[in-house]
Amino acid sequence: MNDIINISIPKEPKYISVARLAISGVSMGIGFDIDSIEDLKVSLAEACINALKLTQKEKLDIEIQVDEGKITIRVQEVKESEEKDLVMGTLIINSLMDEVSYHDYGIEMIKYLKAGSNE
Repeated sequence: MNDIINISIPKEPKYISVARLAISGVSMGIGFDIDSIEDLKVSLAEACINALKLTQKEKLDIEIQVDEGKITIRVQEVKESEEKDLVMGTLIINSLMDEVSYHDYGIEMIKYLKAGSNE
């Protein structure tokens, strides 16, 4: 399995809930437990908030990649930041996700399906 879901939402906070709903449905469908689903939703929302503050584009581009045993989320325009209002979101993402990396395009966040989850 290597499915990719692409989402573009307008650059407005009210549409972050659309991204949260998408990651919730995708992660539930492959067997993530409720705590991991919440981690994914919160991390994606924090990444989107970061992107809203940093991007000059009119939309936020999000990619969700589903592989065997993991979900990878990429959000464009997210940067690792020392700015006071963005550092808390970065700390939250780093604490909730299994792997976090920053690239030229934005952030990549990975969450692994734990053994014993509802597969």
